[in-house]
Amino acid sequence: MFVVYILKSVERGEFYIGCTKDLARRLREHGDPSRKSWASTRGPWKLLHEERFSSLAEAMRHEKYLKSFKNRGRIQDYIAGWRSSTSRGS
Repeated sequence: MFVVYILKSVERGEFYIGCTKDLARRLREHGDPSRKSWASTRGPWKLLHEERFSSLAEAMRHEKYLKSFKNRGRIQDYIAGWRSSTSRGS
Protein backbone atom coordinates (compact mmCIF):
# COMPACT_ATOMS: atom_id res chain seq x y z
CA MET A 1 0.00 0.00 0.00
CA PHE A 2 1.31 3.46 -0.92
CA VAL A 3 0.31 6.74 0.72
CA VAL A 4 0.11 10.22 -0.74
CA TYR A 5 0.13 12.75 2.07
CA ILE A 6 -0.11 16.48 2.66
CA LEU A 7 1.68 18.18 5.54
CA LYS A 8 1.35 21.78 6.67
CA SER A 9 4.12 23.63 8.48
CA VAL A 10 2.81 24.76 11.86
CA GLU A 11 5.01 27.87 11.90
CA ARG A 12 5.21 28.89 8.22
CA GLY A 13 1.92 27.68 6.77
CA GLU A 14 3.75 25.98 3.88
CA PHE A 15 2.56 22.69 2.43
CA TYR A 16 4.53 19.55 1.65
CA ILE A 17 3.11 16.85 -0.60
CA GLY A 18 4.77 13.46 -0.68
CA CYS A 19 4.40 9.77 -1.46
CA THR A 20 5.69 6.85 0.59
CA LYS A 21 5.17 3.24 1.48
CA ASP A 22 5.88 3.92 5.18
CA LEU A 23 4.12 7.07 6.40
CA ALA A 24 5.26 6.78 10.02
CA ARG A 25 8.93 6.61 8.94
CA ARG A 26 8.54 9.59 6.58
CA LEU A 27 6.89 11.69 9.28
CA ARG A 28 9.79 10.93 11.63
CA GLU A 29 12.27 11.91 8.89
CA HIS A 30 10.45 15.18 8.18
CA GLY A 31 10.63 16.00 11.88
CA ASP A 32 14.35 15.20 12.25
CA PRO A 33 16.31 18.50 12.26
CA SER A 34 19.63 16.67 11.80
CA ARG A 35 18.61 15.64 8.24
CA LYS A 36 19.01 19.18 6.81
CA SER A 37 16.41 18.56 4.10
CA TRP A 38 13.86 21.09 2.84
CA ALA A 39 11.08 19.58 4.93
CA SER A 40 13.08 19.01 8.10
CA THR A 41 14.19 22.66 8.22
CA ARG A 42 10.63 23.98 7.89
CA GLY A 43 8.84 21.95 10.55
CA PRO A 44 7.19 21.14 12.80
CA TRP A 45 4.58 19.61 10.52
CA LYS A 46 0.94 18.71 10.92
CA LEU A 47 -0.47 15.84 8.86
CA LEU A 48 -3.54 17.24 7.08
CA HIS A 49 -4.41 14.53 4.61
CA GLU A 50 -3.54 11.05 3.41
CA GLU A 51 -4.83 8.81 0.65
CA ARG A 52 -3.90 5.17 0.05
CA PHE A 53 -3.21 3.54 -3.32
CA SER A 54 -2.49 -0.05 -4.26
CA SER A 55 0.26 0.75 -6.78
CA LEU A 56 3.25 3.06 -6.77
CA ALA A 57 2.39 4.32 -10.26
CA GLU A 58 -1.10 5.32 -9.16
CA ALA A 59 0.22 7.06 -6.03
CA MET A 60 2.88 8.93 -7.99
CA ARG A 61 0.29 10.10 -10.53
CA HIS A 62 -1.86 11.44 -7.73
CA GLU A 63 1.10 13.11 -6.00
CA LYS A 64 1.98 14.86 -9.28
CA TYR A 65 -1.64 15.98 -9.65
CA LEU A 66 -1.68 17.49 -6.14
CA LYS A 67 1.65 19.19 -6.72
CA SER A 68 0.18 20.88 -9.80
CA PHE A 69 -1.98 23.02 -7.47
CA LYS A 70 -0.28 26.39 -7.45
CA ASN A 71 -1.72 27.90 -4.29
CA ARG A 72 -2.75 27.04 -0.74
CA GLY A 73 -6.42 27.69 -1.41
CA ARG A 74 -6.65 24.92 -4.02
CA ILE A 75 -4.91 22.46 -1.70
CA GLN A 76 -7.24 23.33 1.17
CA ASP A 77 -10.30 23.13 -1.12
CA TYR A 78 -9.16 19.68 -2.32
CA ILE A 79 -8.76 18.41 1.25
CA ALA A 80 -12.15 19.81 2.29
CA GLY A 81 -13.84 18.33 -0.77
CA TRP A 82 -12.22 14.94 -0.29
CA ARG A 83 -13.24 14.81 3.37
CA SER A 84 -16.84 15.73 2.61
CA SER A 85 -17.07 13.17 -0.21
CA THR A 86 -15.71 10.34 1.98
CA SER A 87 -17.99 11.15 4.91
CA ARG A 88 -21.25 10.96 2.97
CA GLY A 89 -23.55 8.19 4.03
CA SER A 90 -21.80 7.69 7.36
